[in-house]
This record gives sequence, structure tokens and C-alpha cells, in this order.
Amino acid sequence: MTAASPAKAAGGAVLDLGCHTDRGGREHNEDTAMVLRVKGGVLAVVADGMGGGEIGRTMSQQAEAVLRESLREPSVDEPRTQIEQAVQLANQMLLNLIQVNPARFARSGSTLVCALVQQHEREAIAHIGNVGDSRAYLLPASGPLRQLTVDHTRAWQLRDQGMPHEQADKDPAAHKLIYTLGMELDVQYVPNFYLRQRLTPGDCLILCSDGLSGFLGNVAELGNLLRGVSAQRAAERLVQRAQQNKTDDNATAVVVRYGVSPRPAVPWLKLLAVFGFLGLILTLSVLVARLLPTIPVTPTAEPTVGTVIGAVTTVTSQPTEHPIATLEESGSNLLPTSTRMPSPTPTFTPTPTPTRTSVPRPLPTRTPTQTTVAPPPTLEVPPTIAPPPTLEVPPTIAPPPTLEVPPTIAPPILEIPPTIAPSVTSR
Repeated sequence: MTAASPAKAAGGAVLDLGCHTDRGGREHNEDTAMVLRVKGGVLAVVADGMGGGEIGRTMSQQAEAVLRESLREPSVDEPRTQIEQAVQLANQMLLNLIQVNPARFARSGSTLVCALVQQHEREAIAHIGNVGDSRAYLLPASGPLRQLTVDHTRAWQLRDQGMPHEQADKDPAAHKLIYTLGMELDVQYVPNFYLRQRLTPGDCLILCSDGLSGFLGNVAELGNLLRGVSAQRAAERLVQRAQQNKTDDNATAVVVRYGVSPRPAVPWLKLLAVFGFLGLILTLSVLVARLLPTIPVTPTAEPTVGTVIGAVTTVTSQPTEHPIATLEESGSNLLPTSTRMPSPTPTFTPTPTPTRTSVPRPLPTRTPTQTTVAPPPTLEVPPTIAPPPTLEVPPTIAPPPTLEVPPTIAPPILEIPPTIAPSVTSR
């Protein structure tokens, strides 16, 4: 059993496909069904094997396999000829099995109904071939179910000869097959072997075995049962209908719907569950955001270049203590010293001291030996930590004595020696 998903036709419509089979009232399932996308359309096959158990299953599988390989690339111009050749080849395959092993395959064979559906811009054409009593039905977009094929049975033969339908159906050999695959025949001469059916959007083509067609019950109810659902769901409902009507045979259905494939309805409970889950996640996110503590962010300041000599520099805080470097005056040199201060609290907000001023020293007055002592790299302090008020350096700190200019630096040419005057007057 093979099924395919919907595919778009040239005009925007789709061919929705469905396939389902069940052994029904039998111990073994001798039916074989297939629906396959081929070049330019779809190939659908239902074969009902005869012979009992595995023998009947083998016969139906062989017939389906030949059709699959022969019509994988069907001809657009001569579909009828190609179908006749494929069915004739399948019949010959079953004949060979019977001739090779007559003890096993005696009185065996298979029925066959196939449809090659070719897609066009605004319609689809179904080319149908039939041997035996497996059937093809048409369920139009509006209207009752209609049988397309003819059963090759004794009852049909009697009706064709003019016997009333009711009387022909009561014949003891009414269900005896006149034509099947596995017998000496030429399918070109099988009555009502081929037919051509036009499909418009909304039409539904159904292929089935006799274990389903004989147990459909009230055909007028099938329209409401099959419309508005996918092709796969329609095939499943047909088999379920036969089971409910106590079929005593294998039940198989293949459905090809031409038109827009209905979208499966999403239950409202699933939608409510999805939206409820999203709302729960949103509520939890809001609660977590409110319960988390708010950590104040202290604004950082850009470090200044050219700090005045004598300014206080703080070092980087450590996990347990913070060293703070200060500059002390000792004679004429500025020596850095390190002191340990307790770790500042996270909520401390630095307060600038309004009385603190910076007095830059003019660089030209410095001697080469007077340079600013840079703090060690390990004594870096983030600029956000303000120095303690006790470490402020008063702006009245006198410059070191070593920076004063001695009086002997004046040029000597400005002084006149006292011995020069008498020599000038003597002349």
C-alpha cells in the first residue's frame, strides 16, 4: 500500500491522494493497493488476488508491480494504448507463474482496476482500465456517488443479455468472474475494459475491491461521509464503513481528489493550551524581574592625565583590603607610602570636596632630576573611589627647597670690577 501527499497542478489545483486497506473478515489480506505520482500525473492501482492466503497475495502483488514499472513514465498522447499494454503484461506475468508452478498457483489470479490521472490547467483526465469486479466510482463535487466501471461477472453478463437486474443478481453464479488476470485473454477485447473520465475541482475518484463495494450500505450517505476531509481520511472512512457493515472479505480503497486539499482543523483545546503556556511563561518572566534586587550602577569617570604632584592616588581594591598610596613631604623629596584601608561598601557614593584645588607646576622650572614619581602598576585604583577626606593635601604646601634658583645663576657680565675706572681716567 502506497500513498502520496497533495501536489499542485498547473492551474493551482492539487491532486490529494489517499490509500487504505484492511484484511476485514479474512485471515490474510490478499489485496494490494498503490497510489503513486508519476510523470504528468498520478497512477492508482487496486488488485484483489485469488487463490487463498499467500497465493492470492502474491498474485495481486505481481500485478501491481508490473503496472508500477510500466506506467512510471506514461505517454501523454496515447495513455489508453499504454494502459492496455501494461495490463496485458501483468496478465502474462501471472500466466507464467501458473505455468511454472501449476500445483501451487492453480485456480489463482487477480482482479485489477487502475487509473492514470493526467493533470491539466483547469481539469484532470482519468484513464481507467478494469478487469474483474474491482470498481471505480466517481463522487462529484455535488451529487451522489456513481459507479464508472462494469463488473465482469455472470450477473453482469446476464444483464447485458437483457435479464432484469433483480433476477440476474439472484442467479446462483451471479458473482462468478468472467474475466480476470491469469487467464488466456487479450485485454483489447475485454468488454468495457477502458473508459475516460473528466475530473473537475472538487471531484473524487475512488478505486476499491469487492470487499468494500459490496458493503457500502446506503450510497446516498457517502457524500456527507467523504466530503470536507482529506483523501487519506476519506479512504479510511470507506474501509471503516465496510467493517461496520460486517464485510466478510478484504476491504481496500484508493481515493484521488482533484481540487484544493482541505486543511486539517486544529482543535480549540490545542490552541488554548498553546496560548495558556505562552501566558504562563510571560507571567513568570515578570515575577522574576520584579523579585530580582536592583543593583545601583556607580557612574565611572575618565582618568585625568597630568595629576598634580601631591594629589592623593588610590589603588585597586582587593577582596579583603584596599591599599591607598599617599604622598608625604620629607625634606625636598616626595616619597610614596602605602597605607591599608578597609574595603569600601557597595553603596558608598563619592562626594567631591569643594575646597580641593589643583595647582599645576610649571614644567620649565623643573630640573632634570625633579620628576614625578609614578605609582607602581599594582597600585592602580578605579577612578570611581574617592580618597578619604583626611588624605587631602592643603594647597599651601611650599615647593621643595631644591626647586629654588640660587642667586649665583645671574650672568657675570653684568658686574663691573672696581679696577677698570682708574685706567680710563689716566688717558
